[in-house]
Amino acid sequence: MKISLLIVSLIISLLSFTQNVNSNVDEIDRDILNYFKARSANASAESFNAKIKTSDYKVEG
Repeated sequence: MKISLLIVSLIISLLSFTQNVNSNVDEIDRDILNYFKARSANASAESFNAKIKTSDYKVEG
């Protein structure tokens, strides 16, 4: 009797763990797809770096 309860408990734990993993993977997939859909790279930082490089070139001559 105790072994069967242990097995049932393990199965329930495994199913719960699997659901949590699936939920996390779905969330990560959504984030990745949103990134490519919106092309939301760090554009402001890239623009700032480009401005710094441009000003460096102007100073150097």
